[in-house]
Amino acid sequence: MKISEILKNKGLFSKDIKIRFNNKQILLNDSILETDQDIEFINIIESDEFIFNICKNHIWALRIKIFGLESLIDSNIKNDLTEFLDKYYLLRISKKELLILEK
Repeated sequence: MKISEILKNKGLFSKDIKIRFNNKQILLNDSILETDQDIEFINIIESDEFIFNICKNHIWALRIKIFGLESLIDSNIKNDLTEFLDKYYLLRISKKELLILEK
């Protein structure tokens, strides 16, 4: 499914999506997307619920606090948290809006 279709399903208008792509505001796993891409995913998870569940593990919460969630997604660090995060895409559509896509 194209990223623009995901964003349309979340309530964004086509014009807003185009503006965000042109302004380089859409990030996938901490990488700026300049064009619409096709990605395969199973499910969209609410970011608040996802982060809350991760932070139940105090060691993971500390790692996220130090490194940042988006920095850990495609990092070369190998540990149990990064292995868990490899199962997800982080799609940031604004400073405050984050979508978690399960691979």
